[in-house]
Amino acid sequence: MTSRALFRTILALCALILVVGCAEVPPPTTSAPVAPTPPPGYWNGDGVPGSSKIVVNITNQRAYFFKGKQLVGESTVSTGKKGFSTPPGTYQVLSKDKDHVSTVFGDYVDDFGNVVKSNIDSRKDPRPRGSHYDGARMPYAMFFRGGYAMHQGYVPPYAASHGCIRVPAGMANIFFDNAPVGTPVVVKESPAESYSRVEPTNGPLSVPASVTVPSPAPASVRPAFVRSTVPAPTPVPVRSLPPVRSTRASVSPATTPTPAPVRSPSPAPVRSPAPASVHPTPTPVHSRSSGHVRSRTRSRAPAPSPTPTPTPAR
Repeated sequence: MTSRALFRTILALCALILVVGCAEVPPPTTSAPVAPTPPPGYWNGDGVPGSSKIVVNITNQRAYFFKGKQLVGESTVSTGKKGFSTPPGTYQVLSKDKDHVSTVFGDYVDDFGNVVKSNIDSRKDPRPRGSHYDGARMPYAMFFRGGYAMHQGYVPPYAASHGCIRVPAGMANIFFDNAPVGTPVVVKESPAESYSRVEPTNGPLSVPASVTVPSPAPASVRPAFVRSTVPAPTPVPVRSLPPVRSTRASVSPATTPTPAPVRSPSPAPVRSPAPASVHPTPTPVHSRSSGHVRSRTRSRAPAPSPTPTPTPAR
């Protein structure tokens, strides 16, 4: 029994070592860095003079706050979703309520505060049994057309309200405090707009995440040309002097005597000697027929006498 127990113990230890050795160690988990939440907008309107004006762009879901003609604030918003769209137009702030609670939109909750049905319209949605209506909180509400208001609320990156203009926390109270009753409110649908805003006088400026600063293009280097500051000399006009008249009497040039013609002496006539008479010597001519010799006289012309060359006159 002792040997069997020992054998079983050793076998169990080997199996345990084998199981532990084959177990996979999970790799260490590294949490991804969380990107910082971009600011919902900015405000640089403290101390800026001018009347207030709010422009809401439904296309890019943003609201712009002006004082006079200067853009001093900007914020993300969420307007009415499909079927409950915010009507475009030009309005004005009719009334303000800092702690407004909606009488139309809200939730149906039970007696313990649990939400039975959320995001309801009390005019259309029936109330479940055992529940009651709980109106939605709309702080910093500014009504500009009947039940349409600009107030603080949940702001996703798309249109999601029942017609009101939701403004995120941190910007709704600033818009509320700087827009008195009668402030114009312009709601329009247009492409993305760009406005020049006022730089802050004190403190850094919070820049929205959507603003991108393009890198400047490299400037082309051109060789510099040095211009001389010394003015060019003005040419002085040269005037021609009048001709000088001589006071002396004019002397007529001396007349040159005409040379007398020189006559060259005529050459003396040269007489050529008379040709000498030449007597030809008869040449005997043999005749074939008679065999006698005939004399053939060949006369030679006298050679011409050389003509004397005239001597040139000096």
